[in-house]
Amino acid sequence: MEKEKKRVYISLLNEDYVQLVEEANYLGVSKTNYIYLILYLNRNNEMLIEDLQNHKALIDNNANEKKSLYLNLSAYLSSLHANKYRSIYSFNQYLSTVIHVHLKKNSLPRLDKKRPTIRTGFTVPTQIPEKFDEILSKTSIFSKTLITYTLATTEIEYHKQQRATTDMQKMYLQYPVDFDKFMPNNKYQKIELLEYILEEYSDILG
Repeated sequence: MEKEKKRVYISLLNEDYVQLVEEANYLGVSKTNYIYLILYLNRNNEMLIEDLQNHKALIDNNANEKKSLYLNLSAYLSSLHANKYRSIYSFNQYLSTVIHVHLKKNSLPRLDKKRPTIRTGFTVPTQIPEKFDEILSKTSIFSKTLITYTLATTEIEYHKQQRATTDMQKMYLQYPVDFDKFMPNNKYQKIELLEYILEEYSDILG
């Protein structure tokens, strides 16, 4: 059973907040779910003391130009960063800095509002939705967030054309209409896309 979630308070500069929201709009996901993904993606990146000092100074010097957010972090996401922050900085300050640094180094296209979405269903091996459900349970990151982020940032070479299996079930994908240009038309290649994503996030599955 998943442990109780940790409530965390973070502060972002207004410009970081706007960038976060507009990149989330581009992906067609919520800003909170995008934050969860950012925290996961930076699980192996320890913030330097200079990063922490600089971000704290920015927040302190722009007290009227910041946004404050509450997050309910899963035990898994919390554990990825729990032992990294320096003793003179709080866990909340550390996570705020992680988000700030990520946005400065890994920007995506930005939109001021979300676009209409496409919802499509097709049959996949049963273990695929089961594994996405396990990732959701551990991290609170939705499959839609993982899929659209991968489509936006990764060029995948597709190879598989056909497969035979009896253990299949229907799975639905939802993504912004503009992402249709990234999505393969062949259903076997869609399965390959999902398998690629699960491999990229396989450490969550253990």
